Amino acid sequence: MKIPVVIFKDPDSVFGTSVPDVRGLHCCGNTLDEARRNTLAALYSHIKLLRDLGEKIELQPSPLTQLQADPGYAGGTWHHIYVDPALLLACTTPATPHNISVK
Repeated sequence: MKIPVVIFKDPDSVFGTSVPDVRGLHCCGNTLDEARRNTLAALYSHIKLLRDLGEKIELQPSPLTQLQADPGYAGGTWHHIYVDPALLLACTTPATPHNISVK
């Protein structure tokens, strides 16, 4: 499953990420790869917490064109993180994030 992620980078700052389809999920990293890994790990932790709390887990990626039109994300670069649906069901955070690539 492809989850859209917007990444921001200002001069003299770390890479900051936001996952629009998961309210409140923001991460950062000193490098682009670290920011993407941290975002994937945070996503799995978020899903695991929801499951532990007995909350309903809904992860439906929004169309990228819809997200790109949102002025709140202006200036960001769009990427996708690839999430294995089986890992979401198991709610385990992979020791090494899987299937991460930039599109």
